[in-house]
Amino acid sequence: MVKSARSREDPAAEVDILTAPEGSTTRTRRRLLIWVRVNSYRFIIIAFFLVLWVLASRSLGHFWVSSPLLTWQSLWALITSGDALLHIRITLFEALSGYVAGGLLGLIFAFAISRFENLAEALDPFLMTIYGIPKITLAPLFILWFGIGLLSKIYLAGLLAFFIVFFNTYAGIRGVDVELTKVARVMGATPWQVERTVVLPSCVPYVIAGLKVALPYALTAAIVGEFIASDKGIGYLIMDASGQYDTSGVFAGVVLIAVIIMLINEILKTSERRLLKWRPQEERGTTRVEDREVL
Repeated sequence: MVKSARSREDPAAEVDILTAPEGSTTRTRRRLLIWVRVNSYRFIIIAFFLVLWVLASRSLGHFWVSSPLLTWQSLWALITSGDALLHIRITLFEALSGYVAGGLLGLIFAFAISRFENLAEALDPFLMTIYGIPKITLAPLFILWFGIGLLSKIYLAGLLAFFIVFFNTYAGIRGVDVELTKVARVMGATPWQVERTVVLPSCVPYVIAGLKVALPYALTAAIVGEFIASDKGIGYLIMDASGQYDTSGVFAGVVLIAVIIMLINEILKTSERRLLKWRPQEERGTTRVEDREVL
């Protein structure tokens, strides 16, 4: 509890940091308290997870569930040998290449098709059918068409990124307030000016949400492709360890994936906060992609 300036005279003026009105000092203390609380909860969750992991390893045996210590030893061996960096670079290149290409195409296609409502309605069932197909079933075809190299994983990652960004961007465009566009046209705005000053700012949160969701899925698609056929990448690393019945190696690969996803999530959250600084605090992070099965 933090007391305001007049709380020394009036005990009723005592306020909580988290519910106090906005002010520079109060806002800083509030953020600090929230940061401490959130990270304390995270530490507790990690500690609880590690305890469960150790108990599972001891009860089931190291062959079935590798212990945290053995997993760390395998992970450290990968890091010191340079293999971890090599496989991470390959997987990230596949995922990011597909993510950028697919996301850009999805963005362009959404804006292009939004101009033709009849065409959008005609294409809707076909797009939804393709999007609804589990992408893991397409991975063998992509590998057959484009080989076991990087290209097949890039195309697979790009396919997922395309649909996620497209559907979210298109939903944002369709959600633009019609009255705003009418007012802009009445004031003499050209179609390009309407797109630039009304439509684009209105759908930016949807675009950012789509891009935020698409990146982890692009990474997942690249790893799934590596599971099926590859000679490099984190997916290959896990499958190779699995083929040798190296449980700690498999767990080390899973830990690598988890760390990468956590770092990506933090980078995306920071980028989202900076790009959406103009929005009210309570509205940030509320725009989400529809929960559909993509893998």
